[in-house]
Parts: sequence; C-alpha cells; structure tokens
Amino acid sequence: MAAELTEYLDLQDSTEMVTKAEVRQALRDGGLTISDRNLVYYTSLGLVPPAVRVGNRAGTYPQIVIEQLAWVIRSRERGLSLDAIKEVLPVWRWLVWGRTRNCIDLREFELAARRLEPSIEANYAIPNLVHDVITSCLCGECLQQIEWILKDGTSFRHTEANPLKLSFLLATVDQATGKPHLMAWTQLSFPGLGSPDPSQPTSITLGLPIGLDLPVSRPRERPSGRARGCGRRTTRQREVLPLG
Repeated sequence: MAAELTEYLDLQDSTEMVTKAEVRQALRDGGLTISDRNLVYYTSLGLVPPAVRVGNRAGTYPQIVIEQLAWVIRSRERGLSLDAIKEVLPVWRWLVWGRTRNCIDLREFELAARRLEPSIEANYAIPNLVHDVITSCLCGECLQQIEWILKDGTSFRHTEANPLKLSFLLATVDQATGKPHLMAWTQLSFPGLGSPDPSQPTSITLGLPIGLDLPVSRPRERPSGRARGCGRRTTRQREVLPLG
C-alpha cells in the first residue's frame, strides 16, 4: 500500500491528501456523484487506491483520486465497461505523469498503449481518455506549457495559432493475410479534419502488436489545410473531439 501511495503522490507531484467527504464534494461540484457502494467496488477492482490514514485523518486519498474517479465516472456514463476502464488505467497514469511534468513523448505514449494490447473497446476509449487528462484539467495557458515530443523527435508546443492535432488510428491484424488493417480513426484537435496517415508524427496507432505497423501508402507531405479521404470503404471516421 505504501508503494501505491507513493506512486499516486508522484503522479500529482505533491503530498496533498483529501478525505472521502472532500472527494465526494469535489465530484458534486463537477456535476458527478458516486455512492459509497460504488467507491468500495471501484477500490476492490483497483480502479482507485484504497484510503489510508494520515495522522489523525482516517480514510484519506491522494488529491489526484478526485480526477481519477471523475474519469472513471465519465467513462461509465459513455458506456465503457469496467474491464475496459481497468485495461486503460495504466495509460491514464502515464498521461497524468507526463502532464504533471509538462512533457509528453508521443512515441513513448504509443508504445505504452500498444504494449498493453488492450481490447477493441479499450482502444476506442483512448482518444476520450487523452481528452479528459489533457484538456479537461488544463486552462489554455497551462496547455501551452506542455512540451510534446512528436514521433519524429521534434518538439512542439500547442498555441491558438498552431494547435496540436492528434490522430488516433485503430488497426487490427487480418487473420487471413497476417497484414495490419485500418479499422477506424479519429482526431483530437480543434475543429477541422486531417487524414489517417500513420507516417505523420502526431498519429498514434493502436491495436497492433509492437513491431507491426500500418503500411504507408504515400510519401510524407506537408499539411495543405485541405482534408483528404482515407480511401478505404472499410474505414470509418469517428467523432472529432475539440482540444482546448
């Protein structure tokens, strides 16, 4: 338990603790609620850490648990199963850790997500997870403090004039041919469309084993500001989530 507490304090980069009453009040302030029964159940599943005693304060949690529970509750409201939430919980922790340190490496993020080999349902949840962790808890000014290391190794900072646009490409392996196949894609960005190009340094490929990647069907191009179709009837675009 001590190791888990240390991990959560490291995530929030502070020793701030809150009581269960404070957790529930913070959730209510955000328009969310949780019953004691569900809190106990989520704890038993490992979705939130168990409460600890700190001095004379019993039943306390690291402050970051408020955000963690809010993410779990919102995910459940979207229809995500508890199994899928548990699958992507390590990705949530990874992103919070990077956000706290104002540096997120997209190549490492993709490796972290793919190494888990989550289910299709869990992979579909990752764009919303990124939206919750990065944009729901940061003001525009704070968002601009994050240094993004793109997959080509370059450094990028989000601004209103030059917004960050992350593409998520969900792929699978064709059982007959053994080749990767693009199933769906979505973009996390300000309003506007891009294209599902795995060669772009802001594209995150999900669903494939490490070492197996989607084929690049065309050379790298500079963004033209014009949307291009994906060119595959079996690929469906999902919703575009606003960043910021």
